[in-house]
Order: sequence, then C-alpha cells, then structure tokens
Amino acid sequence: MTFMNVGLNLFQGNLINKYTRLLDTNIEQATTGKRINRGVDDPATLQVSTRLSSKVSSTKMAIQNVNSGMSLMNVADSTLSQVQEMLQDVRELALKGSNSTYTADQKQSIENQMNLILNTISKITDNTTYNGISLFAGGTGASVSGDSIANQRVKISGIPVNKAAGAKTTVEFWMKWDGTLGTEKPFGWNNQYDLGFQGTVNPAFGFNTGNQNILGVQSAGMENTWVHVAAVFTNGLPDSNNVELYLNGEKQTIQDMVPGFPTTSSRTVTDTIYIGGWGNDNNYDFGGSIDDLRIWDGARTQSQIQSEMHSSLSGSEKNLLGYWTFDDASLKDETKNGNNGQFINGASLGSGISQGIRVHTDSAAGSSDNIGLYNLNAQSLNLINVSLNDSNLINKIDNALNAVNKQRTYIGAKMNVFDFKLNDLNTSLNIQEKSLENMVGINLEQVSSEMSKNQLQLETTNKMLSMDLKYSESKMDLILKSLHK
Repeated sequence: MTFMNVGLNLFQGNLINKYTRLLDTNIEQATTGKRINRGVDDPATLQVSTRLSSKVSSTKMAIQNVNSGMSLMNVADSTLSQVQEMLQDVRELALKGSNSTYTADQKQSIENQMNLILNTISKITDNTTYNGISLFAGGTGASVSGDSIANQRVKISGIPVNKAAGAKTTVEFWMKWDGTLGTEKPFGWNNQYDLGFQGTVNPAFGFNTGNQNILGVQSAGMENTWVHVAAVFTNGLPDSNNVELYLNGEKQTIQDMVPGFPTTSSRTVTDTIYIGGWGNDNNYDFGGSIDDLRIWDGARTQSQIQSEMHSSLSGSEKNLLGYWTFDDASLKDETKNGNNGQFINGASLGSGISQGIRVHTDSAAGSSDNIGLYNLNAQSLNLINVSLNDSNLINKIDNALNAVNKQRTYIGAKMNVFDFKLNDLNTSLNIQEKSLENMVGINLEQVSSEMSKNQLQLETTNKMLSMDLKYSESKMDLILKSLHK
C-alpha cells in the first residue's frame, strides 16, 4: 500500500465521519422538530432562542395565572349573585311586615324568616372558597389595643401631603371599634389634629382639634362592626363648614358634640400619621382594627367615596398619596411613594375587612393585579338580628344591597380587565411561538432532502473506501506472491 493510498483512505474515513455526523444531526432534527438542539448547531442563535423560549414559558404561566384569577372571580360573583337575590327576599319580607294588616304573631314569623335568610347568607359566604382560600373572610388589618398602658400604634412617615393653608386632604379607612367609651383616637396626624371617640354620657365620633372637643356625630351603633370612614381635613381653623365626615359613604351633618373648647388655632396635616393615637403624646390609644387606609390629595366627593369603598385600588390612582391594604402580613404602601409603616409597642395585624389576592398577570417581574374581596356576612352588612320595629330597616337592607352590588360591579370590571389581558397574552404567545419556530424550527422537506443527500454521500464514500481496500488487498497479494517465487 502506497502513502498515496493511505492518505486517500484517511480522507475517505474523514468524509465518512462527516456525513455520519450530518446524518445524525438530520435524524435528531427530524425527531425533535428543532433545527438547534445543542450549542454546536448554532451558538449565537441558541442564546437568543433560549431567552425567547423562556419568554414563551413565562407567558404560558401568566395565561394560566389569569385563567385562575378569572375562575376565582367567577366563584365570587356567583356567591354575590346568590346573596343579592336573598337580600331582595329579605327586603320584600320587610315591606310585607311593615303592613299593619298582620298580627303580632304573623309579624314575628316574618321577622324570624328574615333572620333565617340572613344567617344562611353568612353560612354561604363563610363556605365560599377557591383552592382553599376563603374569599369573603376579610383578610388582615392593623390591630391596636385600647389599653393606654400599652401605647400601641402604627406609625407611617414620609407622606407627601399638601401643608399649604386651605389645602384639603382626604383620609379613608375601614374601622372596627371595640366600643370602649372615653377618649380614643383611631387616626391622628403628628400634632393635635385627629379623628377620635370621646365622651361617656353622650359619646361621639369625629374631628378632635386638641381641646377636648369633638366636631362630629354620635358614636352609638358604631361599636363592634365594620364602618367605612372618610374624612376631609382642611389646613386652617377647623369648623363644620370646612371639614367633612362620611360614614359608610353617607355625608354626616357634624356639630360640636362634646363639651369642650374648640380650638382657636390653625391645624395642619403632617407627613407623619398614626393609627391608634396621634403624634402629640402617647395617650388616647384606640381599641380595634383599621383596614384599607387611603390618603388622598384634595377633597374626595361623595360619589367617589361610594364608588370605591368596596373596591381595591391599583395604587397608581391620581392624587393617591398613600395606600395600605395590610395584606401579605406587612405595612407596605402600595403607591409609588413607598412609605411603609412600623409597629410600635406590640401593635400587630389582626382581622380585616378586605383581602387582596395578587395575580401575576404578565411574564415580567412585578407585573401583578390585585383582586380585592371584602368581608361579607350579616354582621358586615349591618343586618344582625333585624327587627320590623326598626324604622331604618329598609334603608339598612338597601345599603347592604348597594354594598353587594358595588362588589359585583367591581368584580365585573376586573373580569373585563383580565379578559383583555388574556387576549393580549394569547396574542403575544402566538407571536413568540412563531418567532421561536422561525428561529429554531425545521423545514421537514429540507431536512428530508439533506438527510437523503447525506445518506447517499455516506453510502458512496463507504463504497469507494471498500473498493480502495479491495484494490489494496489485491495489490498486496501480488506483491506477496512475487516474493515467494
């Protein structure tokens, strides 16, 4: 065998290895449906396609999350619809019972039927869950003790309030007061300006301006139930003409309720607030819970207050200076201002009126949407042990119907948002998958053609090598025979 033959055989062997590798690649591509299966196939494109593949996976998970959120809201809406119908039945019974054509026993029977329906509402909402999550349980709120020795409170600083003379600031929150009579302050600024309870003979709730006075309303009936409070503070000399108080969305006619000495000094909001007291001293603790605290620049209107009191916010609303849901076991400010609070002297999180269920609705980090669901039962609707002798009963039922309707309206609007989001995600996924397919996908016809070509080349090279080997062997036999002569 000559050196030329040895070199030729090596060259043909390399060709066999080459076409074998190409054929293996073709088979792998046909099997996986991908043009790039390992770094050696196309390193630059692999890096880009890996990122795009991760984006596709994240988008698919976001779609799954949004669908879960939609399912949760469907469950919530179904329960709210049922509660709405039952409250309508209670209202009809209340109207029926107000008719004087019924005897005392018949009215008692009607009253019993009303309370039975209301108790059933509480059982239904208590048992409404999604994946083990109680939807109408109420979540957590800031809880502080009414024991003046404890000096429990929550402090939040850095709020960008307007301190100019005449400027208005609206404070909104849900409150559950334990009913302790005396002087208690659920909310206060870092001075002698707050919202408080005062008095034991004729207890009242409203604005306190630092001189043992209350500019507000009677507090009877506010204890041990969730009450929505909205207060418009004005920088200047507080009086009934420039401050406003709303309870459960209704504007109150306020007046000097507690004998005292209304301030003759100007009062101004501050960038520091307290839940359970004020910043003037460590006295006047509040006993109870606060939830869904919101601070707005300017005076909110009654329609604005009513439309959003049963709805959670995104945190990016215009004029919103601070928003604390007290969910996720924290005092996190949900606005971009990021003024988180701190617990003082053992203040903690307890029961709340609302809970926020976060749904990660995008593939990007931090892209989530909050579904706010509010505590719902006969007590939160202020319909415990109702009586036909209550002259305000119809109004109470109407308020309960309105609260449920607000939640349904909010959930309906949120479902529309999720539906739009779902459409966007599906469109994005379609584009991403097509891009990825174009980048790493195969043309089966082309791969089949290349496979046939590489198979033919491999077979041809194998035949040539086989022929060369036979030729070499024949030549070697001749050489050996000549040597033996």
